[in-house]
Amino acid sequence: MSHWDRTYQRTEVSVGDFSPVVQVWSAITDNRKLHGSLCIRFRHEHGNSESNICLTALQMRALASTLNSHADRLDEFKHELDYLQTEAA
Repeated sequence: MSHWDRTYQRTEVSVGDFSPVVQVWSAITDNRKLHGSLCIRFRHEHGNSESNICLTALQMRALASTLNSHADRLDEFKHELDYLQTEAA
């Protein structure tokens, strides 16, 4: 079995019916190199487009950390928004 077949993993998150789809891949290549990538794919009625970015483990962790920070901020803003809506009523 090749290194790629043994280690390849892809995770996909879909947002909406057509677009976008975010895929994250990681594996050891058959040339014994680490491979990690992020693919953002847009599916349209008239065709598809995508962007691929190769990432190191450190870059993936930085991106994950940034996304988590912004998710936490949105959670905090939700509480603030609830308070503002109650205050306005």
